[in-house]
Amino acid sequence: MYAFDVELDDGASGVVNAKSPDKWQVGAEVEYTSLSTHHGTKLKLDKPGYNGLPKPFAGGGGNNDNTKGIIASWAVGVAMQVCDNTAPNYDQQVMQYARLALEARRQIKNEVEP
Repeated sequence: MYAFDVELDDGASGVVNAKSPDKWQVGAEVEYTSLSTHHGTKLKLDKPGYNGLPKPFAGGGGNNDNTKGIIASWAVGVAMQVCDNTAPNYDQQVMQYARLALEARRQIKNEVEP
């Protein structure tokens, strides 16, 4: 880790940590958050518009079949974790619990506010 003493154009100053020595360049446009600690002011720099979320896959919009496959795989994985793999009706249990996980996901998703 590298620590840099930084002063921004608006007068804010503090310490910025980075994994590489050339992460930020003088004159680069940034957005920042500031946190006062007993060690001084820590700044967190981000590129303008960066929200911390991973970038979407190349090509832009999502593919419904891929999205459905990922969600289905998640549900089956959850179901397999809770089912008794020695039960004679294991396959039916997995299907039942996967459907239950999907329904719970749907209900919770509708309750969450963006």
